[in-house]
Amino acid sequence: MSRVSASGRDVSVVVLAKDTSVAKTRLRDERSRTQRLALEMAVHTLGTAVEATRAGSVFVVTSDPELTSWAARNDVVVVGEGRPIGMNAAAALGSRRALATHPHLPVAVMVADLPELAASDLRLVVDEHLERRMPLVVADHHGDGTTCLVHGTRTRPGFGFGRGSAEAHRRLGYVAAQRPLRGLRRDLDPPTTCDRSRERRGWRRPSPDGVASPTASPRRPAGGVPRVDVPRAPQVPRLGGTEQERA
Repeated sequence: MSRVSASGRDVSVVVLAKDTSVAKTRLRDERSRTQRLALEMAVHTLGTAVEATRAGSVFVVTSDPELTSWAARNDVVVVGEGRPIGMNAAAALGSRRALATHPHLPVAVMVADLPELAASDLRLVVDEHLERRMPLVVADHHGDGTTCLVHGTRTRPGFGFGRGSAEAHRRLGYVAAQRPLRGLRRDLDPPTTCDRSRERRGWRRPSPDGVASPTASPRRPAGGVPRVDVPRAPQVPRLGGTEQERA
């Protein structure tokens, strides 16, 4: 797996990606474009996670075959659902897999529809988690949903995705992240905003062979050996360094 220098912190990242045939129903657009945008947003989020992290792995929990094909070729570990199991079960599945792979690293669990996500957003939230030594919740730009959770190896409050999830996660024991994290808070923008984000951020477009095809300057070469983990047989490049998180 390629390594990208970052802030001196290590983390594993889990991205929750719905099957694109049913995802993004809030995007008011024709179905084929909705599915394409859902896939492109997931690819952008995963590619940014791979760029932002270093010592751990990037995992995607999904039942989507096209996203699975892309992920297995691009340094992302696929945790297959088999069939959609819901966000909370998917989050628990991905978190367990991440901790089984890297038991000494904290875990960041994220939604896939983050069209303006930047690597710096992930680095900032992980740094905040390690500095404050407590599990963090990142609320969306409306303040009521959840886009990201970061928990430690010992303190794992659980998952409460759904309506009013930001408050639900605070009740579970997460503390609200304080840093700006603009790209990490803006989920599922309307299609026109997604188009602007694509051009500005240089989303990776999934090509027919499943390899990332950037729309702008490439961040890193695509590649890697396919690695797929399925439930019945049941790495984000390092935010740097070797310090182990103890929260």
